[in-house]
Amino acid sequence: MANDTAPDRHLVIGASGVAGAGLVRHLAGSTAQPVFALSRSGRVDPELADRVTGLRADLLDPASVREALRAARPTVIYYAAHRHPGAGQPERALHPATMQTALRLARPFSPLLSRLPGAETWYFGGINQAAGLVDEGQNAAMIGQLLDAVDTLHAEGASDLRHVALLTGGRLSGVHLGPDLWPAYPEPVRADSPRHPGPSWYFAVEDSLWSREPNKTPWTWSIHRPHFILGAAEGMPYSIVNALGAWAVLLREAGLPLVFPGGERAFAARWEAADAELIGAQMVWASQTPAAAGQAWMVGNGPAWRWAEMWPALAQRYGMAWEVPRRAKALSDLVADPERVWAAAREKAKLPPLPLSEAMPLLFLHQSMVVTWDVTYDLAPARALGFGEQRDHRDVVFRLLTQLERRGVLPPA
Repeated sequence: MANDTAPDRHLVIGASGVAGAGLVRHLAGSTAQPVFALSRSGRVDPELADRVTGLRADLLDPASVREALRAARPTVIYYAAHRHPGAGQPERALHPATMQTALRLARPFSPLLSRLPGAETWYFGGINQAAGLVDEGQNAAMIGQLLDAVDTLHAEGASDLRHVALLTGGRLSGVHLGPDLWPAYPEPVRADSPRHPGPSWYFAVEDSLWSREPNKTPWTWSIHRPHFILGAAEGMPYSIVNALGAWAVLLREAGLPLVFPGGERAFAARWEAADAELIGAQMVWASQTPAAAGQAWMVGNGPAWRWAEMWPALAQRYGMAWEVPRRAKALSDLVADPERVWAAAREKAKLPPLPLSEAMPLLFLHQSMVVTWDVTYDLAPARALGFGEQRDHRDVVFRLLTQLERRGVLPPA
């Protein structure tokens, strides 16, 4: 049974991802209590090895999940795991300008969908699948296995769990659709904004908590929804910071200015982003604040930002001129042989070989540049309840770039 007087034992699930790694780093730097990092590899950042215990588990294997929970015996679980529906399959990147044009052309037809039987399901099903939001039940099964294991251990008297903090995202409310595809797109996005049309694995994952009856669950829960997550580590397929750093290195090595890949419309749009460590801070706050339990929270660094505020500073950091083309640009438009250019930049910096794909999530960068509309969050409810932490977007990005350079993932600026 839970012991309210015992020190907390923190378990991060999905610790190898952008958000999970930031959660682990936040906990390692903010508490002397035990911290456990669970992933399929069990790997722990060498810089944190003296503070963090790595655990291996496959969330689709009930026995390994129960074994990990017995080893950690957590009081708080931070769930940041997800399996992208396309994991393990070849990725095909569309040109960002092509994707932007397709969205603009779709806008006049969006209001007509409700008049055609079955059209909305077909239309949004395809779009959400392209956005990685349609799976075959793996993500619901993963958190389901975890909660089943928690219930089993509680029934055995072998659980001290008091809170589960779940990470999902703003795409639950359609930030991936925007007004071009969904006329009812909310601005700003609030925790109680309606769910987007069509299917999404986010729904099933969140419902695994929303469906719990408070009086019959011996632990509390909270849900946390960022938009872009700012974190940094090698091999992360969804890290915008990794992508930005590698983009700058490639263009500089090729003798080009720092060309903004999203074109004029994306350059002017407002974006929400959250430092992964700030997400961790909000999840810890929710676990310690009874009034924060049983609900969802939007999470961001503070006021939304524009690339127009970031890009000149990024160019200055790399000693480059910068420019914004009218239309979005793909890497192939600018650098003919990026692997060769990347290898040359690493050799010049006396760094060992590292495949470009391990440092630069190019597909994610191109997909991100589709967002030419404003994405803003209502963060006031968390502030009103006592969570008022903010971060400067530029400071966060620069701090993370420095981390990547220190680890040898990126050549130095």
